[in-house]
Amino acid sequence: MLITTVIMLNIWATAADDLLSPNINIIEQLGKIQIMETRMESMEKEIERLKAKNPDCRCQKDTGVYEHDIMTSQQKVYAAEDNVEELRSKNEERVKVAFSASLLSSHNIKYIGPYAEDTMIVYGKIFTNIGNAYNTTTGIFSAPVKGVYFFNLVLFTHDALSAGVKLLKNDDHVVGVTDNPPTEDKEDTASNSVSLLLEEGDQISVKLIAHRRIYTDGFRRNTFSGHLLFTM
Repeated sequence: MLITTVIMLNIWATAADDLLSPNINIIEQLGKIQIMETRMESMEKEIERLKAKNPDCRCQKDTGVYEHDIMTSQQKVYAAEDNVEELRSKNEERVKVAFSASLLSSHNIKYIGPYAEDTMIVYGKIFTNIGNAYNTTTGIFSAPVKGVYFFNLVLFTHDALSAGVKLLKNDDHVVGVTDNPPTEDKEDTASNSVSLLLEEGDQISVKLIAHRRIYTDGFRRNTFSGHLLFTM
């Protein structure tokens, strides 16, 4: 039975190595499994000690108790392994996060701004929103899991407008995109990108900078996109 136990523990160890990006719940489960393994090893050593001390097997009662405890611990290990596998599956389902959107527009020219204060921009034309982390009503992206995310902003200006937007993390300025085209240049495009480490629940938004305008039409040239690179 000791050989079987060792084999099972080796199988578990190989499976545990496959957990490439465990979240905090998985780490806790692995810690519990390690504690149970240590206890099982201690009981196995005690059985061997008793057998060596009593070669005529008069220790059947004591060794039976230890062997029963080992079997109970094994069952707990198997249950914990199932829990780890379930957590890993749920984690893999959660990490599929990506969105891309543009300003709502028609073929008619539309200007947004200027305003006296920085104003939230809602990109209402959704191209993709896997994971539904981008709120099409508020214009806010909420990180569903801790990880590194990539964001991209594209700003289009027209008719020598002074345009500018900025990306914020929890209301703190991160990066901006501005453009002040010369009078003879009727169209201009600018962009900026950033990778951010976000905690679960962190919010990313885009605001129109005060006293600037943004232009949009049916070509959908003002966009906001982002996706999860990897979990932490």
